[in-house]
Amino acid sequence: MSLRSRARVLVRNMGLNLGTHAALILVFLVTTPLVVHGLGEKAYGVLSLTLVVVGIFGFLDLGMSHAATKFVSDHLARGEEQDVRRVASTCLIVNLAVGVAGAGIIILLAPLFVSRLFDLPEALREPGRAAFVLLALSFPFVLVQNTLKGIASALQRFDLINLVNGVAGVLQGVVPVGLLLLRCGLVEIVYALTLLRVFACLAYALLLRRTLPQMRGGLHWHRGTLRRLMGFSSWLVLSALVWPLLVGCDRILIGSLLSAEAVTFYAVPFGIASRLKIFSTSMAPVLFPAFSERAATLDMLAVRSLFLKSAGSLLVILAPIVLVLVVISGRLLGIWMGEEYAERSTLVLQILAAGTLLNALGSIPLMALLGLGRSDLIAKAHLLELPVYGGLALFLIPRMGITGAAVAWIVRVVLDLLLLSIPAWRLAGAPRAAAERLVPAPDAVPSSH
Repeated sequence: MSLRSRARVLVRNMGLNLGTHAALILVFLVTTPLVVHGLGEKAYGVLSLTLVVVGIFGFLDLGMSHAATKFVSDHLARGEEQDVRRVASTCLIVNLAVGVAGAGIIILLAPLFVSRLFDLPEALREPGRAAFVLLALSFPFVLVQNTLKGIASALQRFDLINLVNGVAGVLQGVVPVGLLLLRCGLVEIVYALTLLRVFACLAYALLLRRTLPQMRGGLHWHRGTLRRLMGFSSWLVLSALVWPLLVGCDRILIGSLLSAEAVTFYAVPFGIASRLKIFSTSMAPVLFPAFSERAATLDMLAVRSLFLKSAGSLLVILAPIVLVLVVISGRLLGIWMGEEYAERSTLVLQILAAGTLLNALGSIPLMALLGLGRSDLIAKAHLLELPVYGGLALFLIPRMGITGAAVAWIVRVVLDLLLLSIPAWRLAGAPRAAAERLVPAPDAVPSSH
C-alpha cells in the first residue's frame, strides 16, 4: 500500500471513531443530568462505584485483545488462514473461561464491597449488592467482546466497531432515562445495562462471522498458540493489573474515605473531562497498527514522523477546547447541573480538564511503545505511578475532599506522560543498528523478565 493510501486509511478510520465518539458525547450531555436527578445523588454514586469496581476486573483480559489484534494482523498479512482461526479461537476461549471465573469472584465479593469497602447507607445496600451481581453476570461477555473488537481492529473494520459501539453507547444513555420515566430504579437500570452488554457482544460475533470466514464454525483450543499469545501479552498482563486501579483509584477512595454522594460530585466533572479525550481515543486504535507496521521494517524515521504529526495535531485541536472549558466550567455546570452542584464541582472540573489534555497526549507514546513491541516499558511506568498516585490521593482526599482527588490525578497524569514519552522518543530516534537491538523482531516473543 502506498504512503498516500495508508494515510487515507488512517484518516478515514480516525474519522469514523471521531464521529461515533462525538455522537456519544451528545448523548452523555443530555442524559447524565436526567439520570443523576432521577436516581438521586446517592444512588447515582452507587451506580458509578459499581461500574468502576467491575471495570477494575478488566485486568483479567490478560492482554488477549491486544494479542488478537497483533497476531491476526500478522497471519492475515501472510495468508495463514488456519493460524488466524487458531489465534481467534484460543483468545475467545481464554477470555470466556476467565470471564466466568471473574464473574464468580465479583459475586462472592459483592457483600464485602457494599458493607465494608464503601459502607453504603442501609437503604442502598441491597440495591448495591444486586447491581454488583448483575454487572458481574455481564463480565464474561465484556471480555469476549474485547477479543472480538481486537480481531475487528486487525481487519481494519472500524466501520463494524463504530456501528456496534455507537448503537450500544446511545442505548446505554437513553435506556436509563426511559426506565426512570417508567418509575424504575437503580436495579432495573443496571439490569438493562447488563442486557445491553450481552447484546453488544453478540452483535460483534454475528458481524465478524459474516466478515471473516475463519470465525465460522466452533471454537478449538490450541496450547501452542496460547504459549505464543501469552509470550506477547506477559507485560500487558502486568500493566492490566495496575491500569484499572490507576483509572478508578480516585472514585474508589472518595467512596471509601468520604461518601457515595461525594462520588457523584466528582464523577460528573470526571465524565465531562474524559469526553475531551474524544480525539485521542479516536486516534489511538488506528495508530497502534500504524506504528506496528512501521516498526516491523525498523523504519524509525517513519515512526518518529508519525509520532510528531499525531502529537502536534492533537495538541493544536485539543488545547483551545480545554482552555475554553476551564474558563466557562462554572457557568456550564450551573446551567447543566444546578448552582449547588457547580459550587462544589467547578474547581474539580477545571483541574481535570487541564489534566485531560496531558492525558490525551500520553496516548501517542503509549501506542508507539505498543507498536515498537516495548510493552515492558508501559508496565514499568504504570507500576511506578501507582504508589505515587495512591499515596498522594490517600493524603489529599481527607484534607481537600474531591479537589484533592483531582490534584492527585493531574500529578499522576504528568508523571505518566513523562515516563512514556521519554523512552518512546528515544526508541523512535534510534538509528537502524540500535533499533535492531531495542525493538523486538516481528516474530519474536518479548521476554517477561
